Amino acid sequence: MKILSLNCRGLGQPEAVREVRSLCQLHCPAVVFLSETHYFDNRVDGLVRSLGMEGGLGVGSLSRGGGLALFWSREVVVNLESYDKLHIDVTVRQATNTSMAWRFTGFYGESRKELRHRNWECLQFLKNQSSLPWLCAGDFNEVLAASEQFGGLIRPERQMDGFRTAVSDCGFVDLGFIGLPYTWDNRQQGDRNVKVRLDRGLANASFLDLFREVKVWHIQTTESDHCCLILECLPHVSCNRRKKKNFRYENMWCRDPSYMVLIRDTWDGADGAADLNGVQNRLGKIQGSLQDWEHNVFGSVRKTLANLRKDLEHERGRSLDSRPSRKEHQLMARISEMLSREEIMEKQRSRIDWLKDGDRNTALFQAKARERAKRNKISVLKRDDGSLATSQDELESVAIEFYKNLFTAQNELRVRRLFSSTCQGK
Repeated sequence: MKILSLNCRGLGQPEAVREVRSLCQLHCPAVVFLSETHYFDNRVDGLVRSLGMEGGLGVGSLSRGGGLALFWSREVVVNLESYDKLHIDVTVRQATNTSMAWRFTGFYGESRKELRHRNWECLQFLKNQSSLPWLCAGDFNEVLAASEQFGGLIRPERQMDGFRTAVSDCGFVDLGFIGLPYTWDNRQQGDRNVKVRLDRGLANASFLDLFREVKVWHIQTTESDHCCLILECLPHVSCNRRKKKNFRYENMWCRDPSYMVLIRDTWDGADGAADLNGVQNRLGKIQGSLQDWEHNVFGSVRKTLANLRKDLEHERGRSLDSRPSRKEHQLMARISEMLSREEIMEKQRSRIDWLKDGDRNTALFQAKARERAKRNKISVLKRDDGSLATSQDELESVAIEFYKNLFTAQNELRVRRLFSSTCQGK
């Protein structure tokens, strides 16, 4: 099971929603907590659909900043316990085992120093509300040690003591992290650049006993100045490998600069197309070239996205003490291009032509794609003798035999003769 936590710095732009959606598709979290949504309303129905989640709830913002939202998948059953502008506290149960319950608190701390005492008072209040195993994650807007900040003014020990005391009183353990050490970067130039570990995961001893191993990953983002937290609470279970898919043309291929060169060279290099056999030969060569090109050049969009995010993390790690590099900007541009390709891919699978900016790759389109898959599945075929083929091997055999007979009924078909019979005037 995974939990995603991100200070998204506003979801008013389609690019911000697109990035959150991409992170959800890549990591498949059971619970998603977003802070600084900048939503004035508590309703998050549109985001529930857009992110492909089962349910959600929001806490509206009272000003331009703030705003919280929590979403969950079908993997879990969630019950709301309490909420305010600083937190959303829920009880979580696995859908397959509702007897095992634990707490999750998504937290967003006050950014103003003179108000941060409210953060620690809130945590201490929540501690007394339940004895369940407890996981808390989010943007606390404070650090536990001076070493968790690079650049800017030195933080007074007294300022950090309030957070340390709250963590100790709640029985929390800092879960650590995998990745770059800082979760927020103001992305300023030179001496003005400041990086701080403001986001983290905390858990009590009973939660650690319940899940045995908990890892926190720092995932780099491009639309927010915070990185994303992925809290992994259960060992990853790999999916069964699917049978190799048949060739299918992808609309997103045409975004690659080498696409048209490949098509032109392959078509011109094949034998002539005087008849349908020649056309079939050229199309077959293009299909083979596209398959090789997709595997060796174009690649998997989602794997490329994951690799680019790792490269971005590495590049930002190299420039922790300096301004964003030229390569970092190039990587961010490539990630944006990959996200656009991912949208085209989902659009094609749903066969919906009215995909709109700002509501891309929503659960509606994914549901349509799943609906098509169910509708297109063949479960039974009738043979010439009236018997039924039901197994996968039998279905393939009947289909192959049918089309073999169909296309071998006529040995040769000339294109010009066909056109002369069908294109007689207007």
